[in-house]
Amino acid sequence: MDEAVIARKDETRCGEPAISHIPIEPHIEETEEICELKTALESTQLELEETKLKCQTYWEQRCAAIIQVSVILKDNKKLQQEIFVLKDKAICLEREVMKLENRLVHAQTSLRNYVQERKERRISNPNQLVAIKRSSSNNYVASLPEEQKDTDFYEQKIRTLTDEVQKFHGINEMYQRTLESLRVKELQVQYMEEGQRDERELIASLRQSVEKLKQNNQELELEKSRRSVSMDLLHAIFCRMNHFPDAKHQPDFNATSLEMTLVQVTQLLDELIQRKRISWLEHPSVFSIPKLPEALSSSSCGTPDLRSFTSSPLKCLRSILPCAKEADFMGLTDWLHHTARCTGLNRPFQLHGLSSHEVQCVITRLAPLIQSQLSVSLSVQLTEMVVYRTNLTLTSEQDKI
Repeated sequence: MDEAVIARKDETRCGEPAISHIPIEPHIEETEEICELKTALESTQLELEETKLKCQTYWEQRCAAIIQVSVILKDNKKLQQEIFVLKDKAICLEREVMKLENRLVHAQTSLRNYVQERKERRISNPNQLVAIKRSSSNNYVASLPEEQKDTDFYEQKIRTLTDEVQKFHGINEMYQRTLESLRVKELQVQYMEEGQRDERELIASLRQSVEKLKQNNQELELEKSRRSVSMDLLHAIFCRMNHFPDAKHQPDFNATSLEMTLVQVTQLLDELIQRKRISWLEHPSVFSIPKLPEALSSSSCGTPDLRSFTSSPLKCLRSILPCAKEADFMGLTDWLHHTARCTGLNRPFQLHGLSSHEVQCVITRLAPLIQSQLSVSLSVQLTEMVVYRTNLTLTSEQDKI
């Protein structure tokens, strides 16, 4: 019995501080996950830097290759121009050679004919030929230097032509050498183009890998920010600041749209923490709705009944704002009466505490309805207001004796 009583007392003593102990395992797991995400971010950043350095080196190699290709293309153009000039010279020389060959053939035929005629004369009239020789020996002797001169001229021409033909052979050899060098350079250009294609494919693959790494980095940052900021808090901040419509009026709302803008939200939270906790009004945005044409307005034909045209705007306001107060409906009726009578054009109608969806409905539904009935141009002023409120809690504690 004494042992049981002592055990109960120990349990009660041990039970009192047991309430203050809280399991720390999930917090440790979150810190471990955050450390893992940080290490993954550092590794991805290192990979990004390595890929950037590789891209830089490949880009420098590509620029150097482009410069080499441009130099080769310039040399190729110069060689092509020289080849065209040499071709023209070769064609001119070929024409001159053909002309000289024709002259040689003509001179050879004339010499053969002359020799043949002399032989025939000797054979046919040997006595007459001797007499002619005796009588015209002086003339024959005088004519011999002229014939020798003609033959010397032709021989000189033949020699010059042979020299030119030999030169033409040298030019032909040079032309063949230039063609071979052009072929080699064309092969080099093809090799450089293949290298450029490989470099372009490699750069494209590197860009894809960089984009994938950026996506992974963004996902890791989103996961990290998701650990630090709750989804409900983000949703409340966005609904107040009118970054997107309220979730009540948007059934397709899900967490993916919030995840895409977590970085902006963290910046906004930092700004809000740094600001003082006061209320402020943002600069109002004013825009005007032009007047409808008289053919479309219902008030163009006669003066309308005041009760008839106030019922439809009130119904529209009730459908847009089901939680509207009596003061809002009374203010709308007074404003409609004054605008119909042209007595209170400078008197505005105000609605406070509207959501973005309600503002959109007022602009797209209520304003066109009023314009169609009154044919008046309207101006809308939107003022976004942010109010900080403080929650206070009181707890009672008993004094320990």
